[in-house]
Amino acid sequence: MISLRLNRMLEHGGRLDVLGCLLDDGPLVGSQLTATIGASSAAVRYWLGGLESFSLVEELADPDGGEPLYAATLEEHSYWVRITFEALRARRRLDSE
Repeated sequence: MISLRLNRMLEHGGRLDVLGCLLDDGPLVGSQLTATIGASSAAVRYWLGGLESFSLVEELADPDGGEPLYAATLEEHSYWVRITFEALRARRRLDSE
């Protein structure tokens, strides 16, 4: 079952937005996430760090040596993590309407 700490990680709006963008749009660099979400680059880096600490996001090697590329890794987690993410995301969408 999903841990309380992981649930709190997913409940955070910014982290939820980052993870959603990575799931919807595939691997992205930080500047793409910043532009899509509309948050500062420092905030996005912080949220990515938290998501990485729970192995929800991974930094991919960039063959061109540019910005790091990030990808969501929800498929590597228990089925409950994905369900929790989707439920929180749906609730966030409803709350914003």
